[in-house]
Amino acid sequence: MHPPKTSKQIAQEILNQIENLLPENPPTLNKALLLFNIESLVIQILDYCNRKDLPRVLEMNIVEMFFNKVNSERHENNLEDIDIRNLKSLKMDDTEFVFNYSEQSNVEKDTNYFFEKLRPTLNVYRKLKGFK
Repeated sequence: MHPPKTSKQIAQEILNQIENLLPENPPTLNKALLLFNIESLVIQILDYCNRKDLPRVLEMNIVEMFFNKVNSERHENNLEDIDIRNLKSLKMDDTEFVFNYSEQSNVEKDTNYFFEKLRPTLNVYRKLKGFK
């Protein structure tokens, strides 16, 4: 049986998967920061679930979340794209804009936000402390 992977090894594998999903001309990534954030989330998950391994389903959820974050950052940094996702209403005469700020943009989402989004899924994989 193989020894369990470290959180750093798991995070590196997730980062590799994200890089493979990006288009041919990927945005400039701060790989060190992204790897740190992924590893931080992996550590939180492993600690919360009392596990030494990360189930494949959770790994794929992390890949999806961080891929969407990277992809969103790429689109938000492109000045040609106008982001109207948070636009709640628009008035034509005398120009009135009302924005909906109930949901954070993907750029603002951090590991704590991702952890809270995953928490219901994590309970399925949670082990009782003291049992192997």
